[in-house]
Amino acid sequence: MVKLSKILEIGIELCCILILGFMQLTKKEYIGYYSTRTIVIILGVIMAIAVLSIAKHDKRLSNIIKTEYRYIRIYLFLIFISSIYTLVSYNYSFKELFYVLIPYLYIFLAFPITYVFYKNGGMEKLLLRLSLFVICILICKAIAWFLFNFSDQIIFERLLFEFKDWFRNGLQRVNAGYLIGISLVIFFCKGFEQNGKLIYKIAVIFIIWFLMNITVFRFQFLTAIGTCFVVYYFLNGKELGVFTRRAILIFLAIVILTSKPFLNLIYTFSVNNSTLGNSTAVRLLCFKHYSNLFISKNPILGLGFLTSGNDSANAIMTYAGNMIYWLEDLGLLGGFFRLGVSSIYIYGTLFYFAIKTCIQSLKIQGGNLKSVIWGVSAYMIVTCTMLNIFDAQRAFDVPFYLAIITYSNWKIKDIQQKKTEFYN
Repeated sequence: MVKLSKILEIGIELCCILILGFMQLTKKEYIGYYSTRTIVIILGVIMAIAVLSIAKHDKRLSNIIKTEYRYIRIYLFLIFISSIYTLVSYNYSFKELFYVLIPYLYIFLAFPITYVFYKNGGMEKLLLRLSLFVICILICKAIAWFLFNFSDQIIFERLLFEFKDWFRNGLQRVNAGYLIGISLVIFFCKGFEQNGKLIYKIAVIFIIWFLMNITVFRFQFLTAIGTCFVVYYFLNGKELGVFTRRAILIFLAIVILTSKPFLNLIYTFSVNNSTLGNSTAVRLLCFKHYSNLFISKNPILGLGFLTSGNDSANAIMTYAGNMIYWLEDLGLLGGFFRLGVSSIYIYGTLFYFAIKTCIQSLKIQGGNLKSVIWGVSAYMIVTCTMLNIFDAQRAFDVPFYLAIITYSNWKIKDIQQKKTEFYN
């Protein structure tokens, strides 16, 4: 008989295959954008119900997911309140409302992901396999990007042109997609641990190169570099002493942060930079636009879930006739303007739980658990300041963040308890 954990593992992998972009490799669309995401949400809900049913009879599992369950329960209540507010404010149809809620409904996947971690005895097996999926789709995107920009050939058209008119420096850009930060952390841990394999080091370099040259998100690229430093700092290894490794790391950080190429990259964020500063200027105008709306409309409930597909919502998103300001450009502030005070719980609790788990991990030795939780937490929190983790392009990562934090928190306590029992 097939174990439930194996069925759930396959279900999670299927969700990743659907959401990462493999369905866009075909020239003809067989499953639409919203249909794909609806399938993922339905699978997530079914798997979550299965795990919660098991937890009623499994005290250990119940103990693992109790904080996760409490967070998601309040989270769903707050999203429900914001949904009703949005429905009334903008006269959405139920179909329109469901579409804007999709990024917030992936959260159910956190339960089966945590369960698979628990049954596998760790996170590495599942996360490594999913990271290989990520690398495969990135390779497809890189090939399509290169052929289009340098050979005028088009392959994987629906993958390449996921976002229309998305150019920088005269080249078509391609979004890196979901699970990038998590994959980077996993590959770095596997590649730079003692006797780490070269293939994982190459994967790390490829992801960073992709962010720098193909996605061309300067902030995401810098965050990825910083995440690698964080992971390396906490990584266990015996080739160099801990003090020596960290001294070298600090020295390299100082050299890089004061180097001319790095300072030039930072300058591109300036509004005075004629080439790339425009995106910073637009964000400042976007902030001014939505902050005024937020104060005048409802500072408690926020602006609600906005979509340009609805006339009422589109009207407050539009400026200069037909140009649209996107809340997505404001990162964490965009989430605050959207959800109001509810965002303090939704973001704040998740970040607090992550930071608390990171601090607790300092008490354990050995393994890569410490590096994983610090790396994932650092990437999640830092990127969210400019790239909202609940936006459509990143929200699928959230249940993985929550599951990693939840399982790590329990695992750290379990390690400490066993250590105490051993000495007693």
